[in-house]
Amino acid sequence: MLRGSIVTVLSANEQEAFKVASMLGKRDKGEERIYYRKIGDLVRSILIPSPNSILDEAIALSISSSFYFKVSNEITWLDGEKALLLEASGIPGIVLAEGANTFMKYFRELGISKLVAEFKELDAEVSDRGPCVC
Repeated sequence: MLRGSIVTVLSANEQEAFKVASMLGKRDKGEERIYYRKIGDLVRSILIPSPNSILDEAIALSISSSFYFKVSNEITWLDGEKALLLEASGIPGIVLAEGANTFMKYFRELGISKLVAEFKELDAEVSDRGPCVC
């Protein structure tokens, strides 16, 4: 049986999102915004939605098992939008904040404030939901 995870990488800075994705996998030759890595019998797919489309980000998160959120030291309204979206998603993840104190100043009341950490690989196992009844 094939097992895997889908990870979404969000950042207001698109280049930073691609940098995080490249630490998690390699770019799919046919897709600009999808990276992947095979680890044993696990397949990890990494999605980098456009940082300018909250709808694209919401769609990516809705099919993801975990996330990475890269935040610079200068918090913008885009970071706030992404933080609220991640909070609402309820999925596990890692917040990579350049300035943890600055991040906490704005987002300490959100549950994702407990996810601020250094980079590490995170693969949230997705449970088997049984055969498709189509």
